[in-house]
Amino acid sequence: PVEAISDNHKFYIDENFNVKYVGEADGTIVTYTTDPDGYTNQDKVKVLIKVTNQKGIKEIEYPDGQKSTIDGNQKEVNTYFEVTKNGTYTIKITDNENKETVKDIVIEKIDKVEPKDFTPTIEEIKSNGFTIVVDVEDGDETSESTKSGIYKYEYYIKEKTETTYNKYETEDKKYVVKNLYPSTEYTIYVVAYDRAGNSKKSQEITQETQEGIADIYIDSANGNDLNG
Repeated sequence: PVEAISDNHKFYIDENFNVKYVGEADGTIVTYTTDPDGYTNQDKVKVLIKVTNQKGIKEIEYPDGQKSTIDGNQKEVNTYFEVTKNGTYTIKITDNENKETVKDIVIEKIDKVEPKDFTPTIEEIKSNGFTIVVDVEDGDETSESTKSGIYKYEYYIKEKTETTYNKYETEDKKYVVKNLYPSTEYTIYVVAYDRAGNSKKSQEITQETQEGIADIYIDSANGNDLNG
């Protein structure tokens, strides 16, 4: 359940997504976005703040204690501050009537921990293909990094005697490789990415396709019982 504000009007949204109109928002309203807006493995997140108050805004105090004096006639102020780690950051806004509003901004965007080590497995081995299966966990949350979760996989495969890999990208934990040669050994590895862009390369494995049935050419005009 959340309280939402749109165009200085308050709405209550319950756990079933039912919306109820509360009334006009007459105090200080603080909304914010982040840049980047999703998870990141970088050292910095910019928090962009929008402050509105129909009575006018007098002062904004940032999380580091610095204060910004505002023209009291301003009813809307757009500003920002930057953070270098996850946490709760508090800003204070004073309006023209010296009423103070406190807003806590929770940042859980920074993830610098790569996924854990893993080894892919092979299922459904056929003469012309097989299925690569991945079971990998994202790195554990720390005091400095959140856990963004696994986002996508890159599957790499080549004939063992070749030098160039074919690459297949998907969000699925399984990938069906087709159009392979029978009785041929292939080298495979997978790269897993979390939502912040951290990656982990798996161990390389090899897999041989099953023996296939050879194609037989039949010539009804030139063939005979001796040589086919």
